[in-house]
Amino acid sequence: MYRWLERNLAGAHYKWICGTKIPLKIQIFLWQLFQNSILTRDNMRKRQWQGDPKCSFCDELELAQHLFFGFSVAKIVWRTVGAVFGTSYIPKTIWQVYSWLYAFLPGLCEIYTVGLAAVCWSIWLARNWATFEKKWIKTPFEIAFTTCAFIEYWAGMQKSAMAETIKKGAQLLKESATQMLLLCGPPRPESNEQADEEEAWDEW
Repeated sequence: MYRWLERNLAGAHYKWICGTKIPLKIQIFLWQLFQNSILTRDNMRKRQWQGDPKCSFCDELELAQHLFFGFSVAKIVWRTVGAVFGTSYIPKTIWQVYSWLYAFLPGLCEIYTVGLAAVCWSIWLARNWATFEKKWIKTPFEIAFTTCAFIEYWAGMQKSAMAETIKKGAQLLKESATQMLLLCGPPRPESNEQADEEEAWDEW
């Protein structure tokens, strides 16, 4: 699997994923995301899966780009991350995220790869909870707070100096999410229904 993770495909070298100190399953997940091979519903349909191809949060086709960047909840999450850096720019692809983070944190590849993995993994978990357990988030900021928890946990895998920097980043993101939650209003009532979810998030 590490050979696959390090493979140079279309000019992109993925050895940096292996070099980032995060759990192996997260490295594999991130590599699959860059390869557009993660098991979103559109990719499952390519494998002859006959289920509903719609996103668990809205009526759009569940593509990786839509799930992680295109639908309203993901946009709110990335806007919350952007607020930490003082920008309102919302990336539309994972490559744009990487370029975006590189601009703000030049030379700190391992740090922003940890953050990128934490955001995408948190979105994926929220998707899986909605898909398999029919439990939808009450607010997009739940994903941001979950991201902070992963970043803080994975900081323990880093060298001491880098660990402190990563923990500081998690704290800044937590503060950003808290402030934006206060601005946007209280969480939605608990719900196990998908209906009107996308319209509700668009109001944010």
